[in-house]
Amino acid sequence: ASDNAGNTSTRSNNYDVRYAFSGFSQPVNNPGSSAPINTAKAGQAIPVKWLLTDANGAGVADTSSFASLISTNSGGACAGSPTDAIETYSSGSSGLQYLGSGNWQFNWKTLSSWAGQCRTLTLTLKDGSTHIAYFQFK
Repeated sequence: ASDNAGNTSTRSNNYDVRYAFSGFSQPVNNPGSSAPINTAKAGQAIPVKWLLTDANGAGVADTSSFASLISTNSGGACAGSPTDAIETYSSGSSGLQYLGSGNWQFNWKTLSSWAGQCRTLTLTLKDGSTHIAYFQFK
């Protein structure tokens, strides 16, 4: 850039580009003050779905946008919370699928040994953002 006197200067800026995550899609409930805990049968594969768009609202199709999906034992964090049963299960093992238009699905194969546990599912994206959902396993 230059001013009226012809003096020039340069400046650089770094931008943190983040994805627009619209929340988990059914059959998974998103956490919130009145949102129910997802209940599921331990040992089943749960289709975890989400929509990911860029700053312009275009669907993100890049497989490297996905970093990880993990679960941790939440202890008794589900006690006394309202629940909602997972209505749909997937067949087969875990795996990531791109469904088009920014829609993703990860078939999350749960362990039978999780019966009776409350678990936190954490989806991490390449931009470093994390998104959680809570599950109570039967």
